[in-house]
Amino acid sequence: MAFSAGAEPLIEDVIDVETLSIVYGESGVGKSFQEMDKDFCIAADLPWAGKKVKQGAVVWIAAEGGRGVYKRLGALKRHYQRDDVPFFIVPCPVDLLRPNADTKPLIELIQEIERDKGVKVIKATVDTLSRALAGGNENGPEDMGALIKNCDKLRFACRLHLTLIHHTGLADKSRARGSSLLRAAADTEIEITRGRIRVTKQRDMEQTGEWGFRSIRWIWGRTKRAGPCRARGSRYCRRAQRQSPRAFSQSCKCSPTRSRQN
Repeated sequence: MAFSAGAEPLIEDVIDVETLSIVYGESGVGKSFQEMDKDFCIAADLPWAGKKVKQGAVVWIAAEGGRGVYKRLGALKRHYQRDDVPFFIVPCPVDLLRPNADTKPLIELIQEIERDKGVKVIKATVDTLSRALAGGNENGPEDMGALIKNCDKLRFACRLHLTLIHHTGLADKSRARGSSLLRAAADTEIEITRGRIRVTKQRDMEQTGEWGFRSIRWIWGRTKRAGPCRARGSRYCRRAQRQSPRAFSQSCKCSPTRSRQN
């Protein structure tokens, strides 16, 4: 089901094309790993957690994490045995707060990728919102509103889905950190906890979608100095009934590209 009349799913029953999604969770729960796996499936035209995807190029803005993101991408290529995938990385911080900073250059970069590579960029991911806010006040409606305005400019100019990866608050772990304007602006909001992915908001469709995942280690090469190059990946299964996180994690034994109905 698409979000609205004429809307087209990007991932079946999860996100639509040309919309805004927020993926949030505590530090260390695997937000970036999960989102990169999702984005790789879109770029490679592979089902994600058993859900059909609309194939298109992806731009990953590594505002946090730097060049280590290339190790993760290399591991995904080896794991899925797909090397020629239109997945492009911007390995530097960006400022999406100030009107004359990086919004216009980022739009021009994405348009240049489309011209030079002959692809359509269908999704961009910013990792993380905090770094893209570039010292702004997450709790202030003025700064958060300015960030959202620039994100909308990016979405509409490039006609793509935009995902912002964000953290939870220090006191309230059940919601994304900062101003409530962020949640109000999002078409889809997804919470990542240890071993669990849960859709917490859909603007115009039934709020469904909950998966378990187990982290798995991938060795994708070796270096002379450090030995094996390692990265993390995930196995998914669909959660049908409420159960403890530990019991649910133990039940997740399905393949990375298929879901299981319990």
